[in-house]
Amino acid sequence: MGRCVGRCDCGRVCIHFIVYCPCNLEAGVRFSIIATGDEVIDGRILNLNAAHLAGRVTAMGGDVRLHLAVGDQIEDIVKALRWAREVSDAIIITGGLGPTVDDITLEAVAKHLSLPLEFREDVWREIQERIACRGRKHTENDKRQAFMPAGAVPLKNRVGIASGAYIKKDGKEYFVLPGVPREMEVIFEEEVVPRIKGLRGRPRPERILRCLGAPEALLDERIRALKLEGVSISFRIALPEILIRVVPSGGLCDEVKLNEAVERIKGEIGEWVIGEGNFKIEELVGKMLKERGCLLSVAESCTGGLISSRITDVPGASRYFLGGVSVYSNEAKAKILGVDRKLIDAYGAVSREVALEMAVLVRRLFGSTHSIAVTGIAGPTGGSDAKPQGTVYIAVSDEETTTVERMFFPVERRLFKEFVASHAMNMLRKRLEAM
Repeated sequence: MGRCVGRCDCGRVCIHFIVYCPCNLEAGVRFSIIATGDEVIDGRILNLNAAHLAGRVTAMGGDVRLHLAVGDQIEDIVKALRWAREVSDAIIITGGLGPTVDDITLEAVAKHLSLPLEFREDVWREIQERIACRGRKHTENDKRQAFMPAGAVPLKNRVGIASGAYIKKDGKEYFVLPGVPREMEVIFEEEVVPRIKGLRGRPRPERILRCLGAPEALLDERIRALKLEGVSISFRIALPEILIRVVPSGGLCDEVKLNEAVERIKGEIGEWVIGEGNFKIEELVGKMLKERGCLLSVAESCTGGLISSRITDVPGASRYFLGGVSVYSNEAKAKILGVDRKLIDAYGAVSREVALEMAVLVRRLFGSTHSIAVTGIAGPTGGSDAKPQGTVYIAVSDEETTTVERMFFPVERRLFKEFVASHAMNMLRKRLEAM
């Protein structure tokens, strides 16, 4: 991150971390996002909170100017807050709100703002109630979570223990949130969003196309050939998917040109577009199964239950998912599903014939209308010249037809499983769309 000090048109000396001066912009409220915690800066965990918050703030019309990560040292957090204050109207800081000695974020915020820390009886009562609901007794350490800078507004945490905090001082707004992603997300949506809905500037319209099955280079080549005007296009790899973001160019808000461009893009690369917006393919497939009154079962070999796991990550999956079997060995394929051993001996466990048989048999076993079956070679061992590591056969079956596709994903084992799971659900999506 480059640090630049310069004098802008307004005469101020500005410290900023971008290629333009913050004082020259009249767009939305300027935000900085700070993550605290030694585990963040030393790489033990990924700073996914910053990505989530930046995406949500930008979608609401905010202007994210700065991301920072700092360790569990009060002086480091105070320095980060000073930097952020120079380029921001609002600062969101995550982490360090728990009951342990390294949870010092609110203490650092209080020092930065020259405010005393106060013990809040109202906050302490809520903390005790949340702890009791979890079947344990509170400790003396838990009281640490009830100290807040004077004048802070507690932000209710309905999924965790520690409250967040909102402070407004000297024309700046501070939102202090837990570092646990689920807690942070809930408090942000329920407590922070209502407070920042008065953002200056109109949210910039955007369209996000989610693609699966084509490399980024091919998608870029096909889209560039359209010679689109009035829009800017960017790509983000979110393996196994590729996300294409389309926005009006030049800071404009021309939704007509935006929509026209997206339709042309879909016409060119539609075979790889699985949908638009922020969703997971398991959510889309679940919605389609539910709308059509269909039931699903799954037989997995090389993915070891990942497809079933992702499907059941969606709330309400029991309405359309009957169950799955992880038949990793040849013996399990024969004993649990009833795959003919002669078929395995003749063609191999990783074959079109065995995948087809698995899909048909698991559908019959569970009495579902649709089924998915996968068998492949995750590697790094087990491949051959005819079937190298990364080979997989994916079958989708319904009451009329069973189809099998051979695919090839020469990636490391964990990613291979994710690729197979996503492509298997995408095959099912296409089958359901054709109904």
